[in-house]
Amino acid sequence: MDEVSGGLYLKEVSNGMVENATPENSVLVYGYIAEPDSKLWYADEKSDWEATINNSGREIILPPVNKGASLVLKRGGFFKHEVSVYNGANWRRVNETVDTWYEIDNDEFNVKVPSNKSLCFIGFHSILMPGANTFEGMQTAWAKYKEENLVIGGVYKTQEDYDKGMKKIEINVLKKLLKQYKGTEWESVINERITELNS
Repeated sequence: MDEVSGGLYLKEVSNGMVENATPENSVLVYGYIAEPDSKLWYADEKSDWEATINNSGREIILPPVNKGASLVLKRGGFFKHEVSVYNGANWRRVNETVDTWYEIDNDEFNVKVPSNKSLCFIGFHSILMPGANTFEGMQTAWAKYKEENLVIGGVYKTQEDYDKGMKKIEINVLKKLLKQYKGTEWESVINERITELNS
């Protein structure tokens, strides 16, 4: 039972979806999240559109959204499965798994959907490192995360590296979108954006 997150992991919401969604009447909103197995519950402040999405991977892909929508994250986060090891008197190995719910408590996941485009890339986000959706923010968030959690790793060293990384991430998410919308009017729009990013 998902008691920690107030039932969010059990909730499936899909209201006010855009009927016969096309690039002319709606926008595909997509991005990337650092933590896998997250769940996001979005609502449009301007209409009755709202949806939950489960991320088994790290791509954020929303159902088609109304052009000009103002999306607010009502609830979101992810479970981290932490394993601790206990060795008893006879050095018998016992694993204990603890599920911790990390909730999103900032507004960086909110989205102003363009009214003049058909695709909207919302970039890179992290639940454990709030503010990592910009180069400067990622540097600050990573330093803080490293200091608090004693982890070793790294992030993009320069703005140029960050921009290249975001371009690569967007292309990878667009390839997922391409599979999902193959044979629809979205296919040519997605291919155009991939070509643009590769040039």
